[in-house]
Amino acid sequence: MAVKPVLQALLLADHVYTDDETGKKVIAGTFDCLFGKEFPTEFYPITYAYICITDIHGEVSLVLRYVELATNEVLMECGPIPVRSDDPLASIDFAVSVPPIPMPHAGVFAFEVYAFNELLGFLRITVLPEEAGEDEHEGDIEEFP
Repeated sequence: MAVKPVLQALLLADHVYTDDETGKKVIAGTFDCLFGKEFPTEFYPITYAYICITDIHGEVSLVLRYVELATNEVLMECGPIPVRSDDPLASIDFAVSVPPIPMPHAGVFAFEVYAFNELLGFLRITVLPEEAGEDEHEGDIEEFP
């Protein structure tokens, strides 16, 4: 029986790169809201899915799906993406390029990560008409005392 991996992080971003000195991933331009002038359309700027996963025993094939939540229709699928680790306690993080994202209409969608045909986790994506105003949906950085 296969051990189900644990998804620790899933983000969509404009850029993901590895710092040469530290080996750390740098994730720039994260988002979970898309805007369209008209529908249907696609979000086609280069986009990366950053994934961090642990509890991998040997090799696991991941599948990334973009799903319309109202109907559970799969609009896009990426994979299989092979991920390997000899240490199940290690966190494996990486980025994959995402094809153009379908936006058939305004609504709520999800990027989902699967292993062994089981859902590991998801990122909710909201698609809005452009007139909704992007600046209304941007978060500020909060400082804690």
